[in-house]
Amino acid sequence: MKPKDFVVSCYCVYNGKVALIYHTKLGMWLPLGGHIEEGESLRDALVREVREESGLDVEISEEDKVPDGPGKLRELIKPDDIQEEYINEEHNHINFVYFLKAKTGELVLKKDEHKEIKWFGPKELDDRKLNIHPRVKEQSMRAVGKFK
Repeated sequence: MKPKDFVVSCYCVYNGKVALIYHTKLGMWLPLGGHIEEGESLRDALVREVREESGLDVEISEEDKVPDGPGKLRELIKPDDIQEEYINEEHNHINFVYFLKAKTGELVLKKDEHKEIKWFGPKELDDRKLNIHPRVKEQSMRAVGKFK
């Protein structure tokens, strides 16, 4: 059985555009995100990964939250999508995908991990010269539409 890691991805939206990073190893534009660390909540992983990769802070509305339950149930943020990603023969990801609004538009590139980071509006997402996977484009457009 292949091990599965849990990861978060965030399509951060600001002023009708979504922030994407150029993943050097994969050679394509992707949403912000990364692995959930052991013992870390979905919320904490999401906030940490977005801040680490972009410098952005995100808004998490009350309607995005699932309240704490009795006993040991912990508050979660409802994902906008969940997907299983095949990484290689020995590794898969379960990805919790979020569409969230950024508090500001000032991006900070994490140079040791990514080549570039920038905002994409609908026109840029349609640019065939850029290597944007159709699924990333579709989810980017859904994220932008959520905050119109």
